[in-house]
Amino acid sequence: MMTLDKKYRDELMLALRLHDISGRRVGEVLAEVETHVAETGEDPVEAFGSPREYAAQVAAQLDRSTGKPSPVDNALGALGTGAFVFFGITFLLDGLWAGPNGVTYTLADSIGALLTLALILVAVFLSFRAGTASRRGAARWGPPRS
Repeated sequence: MMTLDKKYRDELMLALRLHDISGRRVGEVLAEVETHVAETGEDPVEAFGSPREYAAQVAAQLDRSTGKPSPVDNALGALGTGAFVFFGITFLLDGLWAGPNGVTYTLADSIGALLTLALILVAVFLSFRAGTASRRGAARWGPPRS
């Protein structure tokens, strides 16, 4: 009877958590791998591949039953909320400053508001990408290492 070595187990657990897989599902995957290795005596790398590869396969197979919303759903929700808040505040402030004459909007005002919103969204998107890259170690300052 062969047991799963600690190095493979630790690397697989880390790789699964880096894919933002829930702790419950990580435990299930580790139990599946340990059971397979114990029953067959097969090397885990031969049976499942490297920990990173197997974690990517597991993450690709997950569905909505994990209880975590997809990043696309989060991004679309945030985008919609941001647009409503931005335009709501813009219209509110314009209405408060307009006085008794009321508010008049031109095509240029509408285009300007849309361009401002687009610039804000691009800045936020680039900030998140930079933060994600630096956390994963992909962002390097200076020349590439050889």
